[in-house]
Amino acid sequence: MPTSNTTLTACPVDLATAFSDTLGWWDQYDALVDLDLGAVLEDVRAVASGSATVGDLHANATTIIQRVSGARSLNQFTSAEAANALHASRNVLAAFMLASHVLYGSDAHATYKLLQTLPTLAPRHGGKARPAHDDEILLTRTAAMHSLRRGGGYPRTAVQYAVAESGAHPVETTAVRPTDFDSLTVPTTVYLDGPSRWYRARTVPLTAFARHVVREGINAHLAADRHGHQSRMCFTGTTAGSASASSTNCLKHLAERVGITAPSLEGSYAMRWRAHKEMRDNGVGAALQLLGKGRPESDRQRLSDFLNLPAEATAVELEDDYYEIDDLRAF
Repeated sequence: MPTSNTTLTACPVDLATAFSDTLGWWDQYDALVDLDLGAVLEDVRAVASGSATVGDLHANATTIIQRVSGARSLNQFTSAEAANALHASRNVLAAFMLASHVLYGSDAHATYKLLQTLPTLAPRHGGKARPAHDDEILLTRTAAMHSLRRGGGYPRTAVQYAVAESGAHPVETTAVRPTDFDSLTVPTTVYLDGPSRWYRARTVPLTAFARHVVREGINAHLAADRHGHQSRMCFTGTTAGSASASSTNCLKHLAERVGITAPSLEGSYAMRWRAHKEMRDNGVGAALQLLGKGRPESDRQRLSDFLNLPAEATAVELEDDYYEIDDLRAF
């Protein structure tokens, strides 16, 4: 992939080249295959083409977001549908800006600061305990891909995110070891130990994206410790309390760094996204099994409440993820 010492705000790379390279990078990780973003991706690409280079995007961000979303105001409280269109436009643009910086820039922190200065938007509906939307998943996936490239301890964050978006509760990610995957070279499932009487041990399929991330994460983990097959990949602490706090804060920080702050989401946003998708695709029973709580179809209401889905039920504010075990008592 191309690299340079330019910063994103001065990046002279033309947009056609940057879009092509970014889409190629996302395709390498199957980052788009299970996301419904085709229309907004094309709209952002078309509208952004009015900018000459990648470096112009930040200055033109307000115009791009308004034109793609059709919104007259960016920060006026609006309907759920209109707010979703606003945020989808912003987050797809932000994901492209982040990917472009990773491919062409040199400062690992500059783009995150830049993303946080994108226009302030009216908040999305659903509160802090809702599932992430597909555009937010693309943005957090891009951040996870960046973590892999940074090396050092950063691949640990990428693996934690990948396991969470496959269906792990945040605290469950802290117990994962290389031997919990069905393969060290071509992983497709992960065994989750279910560290609570409120959700049971189970094996869940990794998302297509997570398979790529986990494979690279295992390689990095074993390169650092060739005898580390039984050592934890995402957590080095010693107590259950610190594991819960660490996992939640790490996943929250990943989302906040890329500007998902209206509102800031609890660390379970990726797990809830996966459970919501499983419910839509395969039904309530499959979603509950994914979460480690197999129950009959009659628990649709409770699952909807847990996922904080206004379309299914009156939205409820759940406790913070530090108390995520208590959130599952209703099941």
